[in-house]
Formats: sequence, C-alpha cells, structure tokens
Amino acid sequence: MARRTIAIGKLYNWVDRIMRIPDDRPWGDIDSLTPRQAYRRAVASVLESVLHDTGNYGGFSYINADGTYLTDFIEGQTDETRRAYAIRRPEVRRDFEAAREADPRTSGRAS
Repeated sequence: MARRTIAIGKLYNWVDRIMRIPDDRPWGDIDSLTPRQAYRRAVASVLESVLHDTGNYGGFSYINADGTYLTDFIEGQTDETRRAYAIRRPEVRRDFEAAREADPRTSGRAS
C-alpha cells in the first residue's frame, strides 16, 4: 500500500506553533470557547494541516449532539469544533477502521 507522508519535523512545528500561542494573545473567538472546544479546535488544526499536506483532505461534516452528521452548521444543534472528516482513500479508511476497532475507547462505535 502506498503511503503519503509528511516530515515529522513539520508536524512538530505545527504542534509547537499551537502550544506557544500566549494566553493573552487574541486568537479569533478562542476566548468564547470552552476548554474542550479550544482543545478540539487545536486538534482539528493539526489534523487539517496533515490532511492537506498529504493530499488526503476531503472536507468534513459537523457532528450533531445526537451523533448524526450535518452538512451545514446549525447554531444550537452543534458547535463548530465537532467535526467528522471525510476519508477519501480506501486504504486510509481500512487503517482508520482497524485503529478504531483496536482502540477500546472507540471499538463498537459507528464511523
């Protein structure tokens, strides 16, 4: 199976850049986010950078409070940090499903 890779130094840089944002620096609407929303936004930022850089970005859907997917953001039904990313390549889908099944925190969940 062909793999698309990124330099691990690039990943370190993306994460390091996020980790170094000072608490007093304005960063969009970050001040209005809960700690969990801010965490999800940071994780999404790194994931989107990796997906774009490896040619695997295929968009995302918002995740509704009941676990269903929304194609458009609907205020009050979800927040913009709850996202499910599209998996374009079959081999990545297989890797994702195998990892999900092997992880006791996610095994048995629908993807």
